[in-house]
Amino acid sequence: MDASPLTEPDKQFIAAEARFFRAYAYRFLVYLYGDVPKIKEEIKTPKIDFVRSPKSEIIAFMIEDLEFATQYLPEINPGDGHLSKAAADHLLTETYITAGDYDNAVAAASRVIDNGQYKLMTERFGTYATKPGDVFWDLFRLSNQNRTSGNTESILVWQMEFDLPGGQAQYRIERAWGPWLEKLVDSQNKKAILPADSLGRSIGFIRPSLYLETKIWESDFNNDIRNSKYNMQRQFYNNNPASPDFMKVIIPKAADIARNHFVWLKKASSPHGHPQGYDVNGNLYTDIYAIRLAETYLLRAEAYLKKGDQVNAAADINVLRERAKANPVAPGNVDIDYILDERARELAGEEPRRLTLSRLELLYDRVMRYNPVSSPSIKPFHNLLPIPQTIIDANAAAEFPQNEGYF
Repeated sequence: MDASPLTEPDKQFIAAEARFFRAYAYRFLVYLYGDVPKIKEEIKTPKIDFVRSPKSEIIAFMIEDLEFATQYLPEINPGDGHLSKAAADHLLTETYITAGDYDNAVAAASRVIDNGQYKLMTERFGTYATKPGDVFWDLFRLSNQNRTSGNTESILVWQMEFDLPGGQAQYRIERAWGPWLEKLVDSQNKKAILPADSLGRSIGFIRPSLYLETKIWESDFNNDIRNSKYNMQRQFYNNNPASPDFMKVIIPKAADIARNHFVWLKKASSPHGHPQGYDVNGNLYTDIYAIRLAETYLLRAEAYLKKGDQVNAAADINVLRERAKANPVAPGNVDIDYILDERARELAGEEPRRLTLSRLELLYDRVMRYNPVSSPSIKPFHNLLPIPQTIIDANAAAEFPQNEGYF
């Protein structure tokens, strides 16, 4: 057999990419399910005797993979969905925090934040920079996520391409997050909203909680640009010329609040049309942040807080709040609840929130305090999901215990 044409650096790069994604996958498994099997090698034959490894072993395994990845992934960010050293360092920061290694977490985050390739966007940019809006709104317009748009905040972006094999998975971001406006009626029971390209075809699959809609904005409702009318739309106008209420603000009925009329997270929208990124079924195809520098600041703030350093934690949070034109937070007011609130203000619709709360083992606590709809039914053991029965049944040659609390 001929020797591989790959050089040693080629092999290290390929291994670094593979190990990044293995750690990335384990991130979801370990935070959502707890102890899971540790698989180090390719499985080439049927295996029905998996054993759950302790969470601590999995976290250590992830750290091994990510330390390798950060060593051999490229320093210069290739952009457009490709991995870089910064992506590995960002994920390594989060994993070090879970391991209780806060000094290394700060160091990993600082390697990203201090790298001149990455800066928060503070000026208008991109495809719709001349339209009414603000820089936070610009971050989420079509074609603005990748570094080729001038976006120095993006670290890793999932690529979604309309009508292209391999890139056209239905990512129903606008259809899911937007209220079902077509169901609204006027004072004479006529349609208040006619389908329009500027509104898309949202259908209200995801209804933000009152925590996201109102609670987290109480101290800076009018000045935090992340809560501006461009980013959190709360008013909608009657656009039916046949309606006596044409062009008036729609006053929702009580029955509308659950699904038809609520705050629209405008990250999930394309208010100036849907060129090459929208189809007739209401699906918006747009590239999606996997890792954005703003979250790196928040992770470093979390690491500083765990070290007992509220001053530096507040400084990192205030970098984001300064960009948002929000009032700075005083060091004495920084705790994990404040960081979670700031994550919601900055990363709503981006971070897998369930994953974050499970990682911190705060799902039950936060739901009980901030989600009156779900709090009557949640229990502490819900911090972990149940192991699917199909997994337990298929593992016939070894015991694969269910998570506590589930039958």
